[in-house]
Amino acid sequence: MLLIDDEELIGVALKRLLRKQHDATAVTSARAGLGLLADHSYDLIVCDLLMPGLSGIDLFASLQEIHPQAAQRMIFLTGGGFHPDSSTALWLASIPNLIVQKPYESRWLANTIDEMIQAFSESPSR
Repeated sequence: MLLIDDEELIGVALKRLLRKQHDATAVTSARAGLGLLADHSYDLIVCDLLMPGLSGIDLFASLQEIHPQAAQRMIFLTGGGFHPDSSTALWLASIPNLIVQKPYESRWLANTIDEMIQAFSESPSR
């Protein structure tokens, strides 16, 4: 799994939370994540929504163009802080991907990730 968050401690915490059941790579920018995705495939991408430079939204848009299956396997983490009628909120409402609000309950997120990876592995499109 690929973890992308500009806050390094969030990536470290997620890696620690998931290490017993999942091999995870954590990076602190969407640009670094995009570089890894050029050479590797991941069962799941957990990505912060709003980051400096290339945002999670930008990464998703790029992946839809070059690797649509990877875009479908993204979970977004967000601290929110945007107006419900903003372009970000409207964009989030237009995609089927899971959006997790920070702060989140760690055990719930770990269980959700387990369930999603299991569902993707059973999917005929894999």
